[in-house]
Amino acid sequence: MTGLYKAAFTGLRTLKKSARSSRALVILTGGSENSSLSYTINDIANQAREMQIPVYTIAVGMNAETYSLRYLADYTGGRFYKIAQPSQAAQVLREIANSYRSYYDVSFNPGSSGLQEIADCPGTVYTTLALSDGMEMVREMRAWNTE
Repeated sequence: MTGLYKAAFTGLRTLKKSARSSRALVILTGGSENSSLSYTINDIANQAREMQIPVYTIAVGMNAETYSLRYLADYTGGRFYKIAQPSQAAQVLREIANSYRSYYDVSFNPGSSGLQEIADCPGTVYTTLALSDGMEMVREMRAWNTE
């Protein structure tokens, strides 16, 4: 039995007490939620968003339920990861930790001039941002909800 939502809610409650300005919740699971009776994925997502705590989710193996983990990460400003083996978790955790040292912040207003066609077509817009220092390139694809 996996009480993922109860554990996530407990983690958020613990983070709420923290005085640190940079807070994040990381959920690492290899299964699916099947025993939390008090909380739903929406409860966790809304609470995390209200507290401005991004939730990073890591699905391990083939049995992990990816839909709700991806939703939770996207809704709260975190990121979803899928790995094949638990041994790959350390690399993902390092990436998350490093993202708090340096990061980029991108936003757009679909109603601004030049983007009217996006404003007139509600739905999801997919964009790719690429940053390069000449030697390495970092690419990030992101879905933007324009509704």
